[in-house]
Amino acid sequence: MKLDSLHGIIAGLVFLPVNSEPAYLDPGSGSFIIQIIIASLAAISYAFRSQIAKLGSLLRRSKDKDQDK
Repeated sequence: MKLDSLHGIIAGLVFLPVNSEPAYLDPGSGSFIIQIIIASLAAISYAFRSQIAKLGSLLRRSKDKDQDK
């Protein structure tokens, strides 16, 4: 039963029409893609810096506790 439905899905995908027209990117979509890339890089660097700061504060706390003893 499951095999028949799988064959039906595969046959449906094989016979889908293919659009052979080239895609069009206007200047607005190009600048949007650049904006997404820049925002992603900024978010990654912020997340990395915040994780490093958390790790540094964790190490400083344990060092301070050792000196109190």
